[in-house]
Amino acid sequence: MRELRSVIDRAALIAEDGFIARDTLPDEISGLRPGRRRDPPLELATLTYREAVDRVRNEGVRRYLESLLQSAEGNVAAAAQLAAVERESFYRLCRRFGVDPAGFRTEARSRS
Repeated sequence: MRELRSVIDRAALIAEDGFIARDTLPDEISGLRPGRRRDPPLELATLTYREAVDRVRNEGVRRYLESLLQSAEGNVAAAAQLAAVERESFYRLCRRFGVDPAGFRTEARSRS
C-alpha cells in the first residue's frame, strides 16, 4: 500500500493541471510494456476536428506500418503482402508516414 501511495504522490507532483496521465505512471501500473516508446500526449482538444482526425489517422497508420514491419522482421515484401498492397506502395507509405523499414530488420537489431 505504501508503494502505491508513493507512485501516486510522484505522479501527482509531475501532473499537469491536476491530471495524472497514463504515461507518468510506471509501466507495471500504466499497462505499457517495458521498453515501449511513450509518445507525447496529443493535445486534441486544442485542434479543429479535421486536424484532430488527421493527426489520429496518421499516428494510427504509422503504428500499423511499424506493426507490419515488426511482424515481418523488416522484410518489406512480406510486410506489403500482409497489408495486401504492392511493395512499391508500401515503401511510399513508409516514406509518407516517416517509418524506416531498415530499423526493423533482424540483422540491423542484432548489430546494435
